[in-house]
Amino acid sequence: MEKKNNLENLAKSLKINVFFAGYQKDVSIYLYKADLFVLPSIYEGFGNSHIEAIATGLPSIVSKNVPSIEVTKDCTLICDTDVESIYNNIKNIISNPALYEKLSDNTRSVAEQFDIKVYIENLYNIYKKLLSSTI
Repeated sequence: MEKKNNLENLAKSLKINVFFAGYQKDVSIYLYKADLFVLPSIYEGFGNSHIEAIATGLPSIVSKNVPSIEVTKDCTLICDTDVESIYNNIKNIISNPALYEKLSDNTRSVAEQFDIKVYIENLYNIYKKLLSSTI
């Protein structure tokens, strides 16, 4: 609780709006209200949270340690994990409406890759190809 209080006080002192929601089963309501998704992880698995943000149309800033950047390059800026790099990328998006719009627009094509129907069709085609080559 002390860490949360420290972070809340820091946000207030910086005069930024931050909502600390804690664990949530459904984050979509928060993502749809957000302006930007930032994931400056030192280590990260595939980055499902990054893909969820992309699905809601959010431009993203993620560290080079987030593997999902491989499929989201057109709607994501890549940062290092240091504060200055994260800050510069946030500032770049906020101060450049054309960049923000471009990244946001590009989320649609990326999100389509993760649609369950597309996934099932791709999986079906893989199995079909494998089965036809073994017969």
